[in-house]
Amino acid sequence: MKSKKSYAIIVILAIILVSGSITAFAYSQNLSGEQKAIEYSINENGLTYGSAIKATEGMFPDLIYAYGIDGTIGYVSSRELLNYVPKTFEEKWAMSQDKNNWISIPLYKTDGNTVIGTYIIGPAAITYLDGIPGERLELLPPSFPINDKGLTYGSARYTTPLTEPDLIQVGDHSGEMGYVYSIEFHKALPEGSFVIPVFAKDGETIIGDFTIVNTMIEVK
Repeated sequence: MKSKKSYAIIVILAIILVSGSITAFAYSQNLSGEQKAIEYSINENGLTYGSAIKATEGMFPDLIYAYGIDGTIGYVSSRELLNYVPKTFEEKWAMSQDKNNWISIPLYKTDGNTVIGTYIIGPAAITYLDGIPGERLELLPPSFPINDKGLTYGSARYTTPLTEPDLIQVGDHSGEMGYVYSIEFHKALPEGSFVIPVFAKDGETIIGDFTIVNTMIEVK
């Protein structure tokens, strides 16, 4: 089991007015006496918002920069996220094994009130929150819609192989957008040149094909 670093957290909030905008600086101090500052903006409702990429536990902004199920970029409430994300190994395992255990929370604008989409708490969120500062993505990684077969689908941008969907969005030879199976995509990469089918989001209807050449490929 991965051991966690122990932190003696000292949080000091400095509020500065810069060019008409309000910025908050949160400072943490670990047991070695090292300090670091994390800069967050403050919205009209007094809530901090921004990326949690450098935050230690207990120092997340009120609103965390996130990527919703349909590609919309917004913010999730850190309170809602941390309230629902599983805490124990058993809870995390159960969520990773069954999509019925995933939980939907609102995706907000920076005001923290206006709902613009949905974020699903699933394995990607667990992987993100379990990471140490410096290993997280800039955004809370995407959650994905689920098709009738129970497969997730969407863009693999802002993901790692551990957090990408079952069906990755790509463009076929004609330029039409579709999806390739993640497992087929990664199996084909070492081959250097390989053609795999492109499906509709149902994961069954083939609409074209996709060629991987020299393992150099941009996932759309």
